[in-house]
Amino acid sequence: LIDIAYVLMIPIVIFFPGTILYLIFFPQQTIFKTNIPIESNGIPALYILALFIGFLEFVLFFAGFHNLRQLSKHILKKSLISKTSVNYLKRIGQFFSISGGSSLVLLFLFNLIKDSKVSIEFGISNYQLLLFLFIIGVFFLLLNQAFDKALKIKSENDLTV
Repeated sequence: LIDIAYVLMIPIVIFFPGTILYLIFFPQQTIFKTNIPIESNGIPALYILALFIGFLEFVLFFAGFHNLRQLSKHILKKSLISKTSVNYLKRIGQFFSISGGSSLVLLFLFNLIKDSKVSIEFGISNYQLLLFLFIIGVFFLLLNQAFDKALKIKSENDLTV
């Protein structure tokens, strides 16, 4: 399942920068339906900046997901508690928490600048999903620390036997 999701994300990483450039150079296009307001001189710089930063945040999420995929392969082939697993958990936690936290801050600031207000609805909203991603990143960082302590205890135990 992780492999399927990973493969489905690859076209986004490859084609999204080209889509952003296409929208910048051809703002009056009709191929892509967007909610981006088009002014007489093209797309406002705030929206272009938000698109590029959003893409960079997605790349961070993709890198975290790639490490999650590598971790699952490593766990299935080798030991659960190893230095490699600890490193993967740390990277996953860093990528997910940075991606979720920075996306949350960017979305908050963008809505504040664009609409001069921020509203959070009940149900599933972008804020809740990004907060969940941030929490998952912190959870992986906590797992990293727990596995690191377990690895140290295991190595001490191996020395005493």
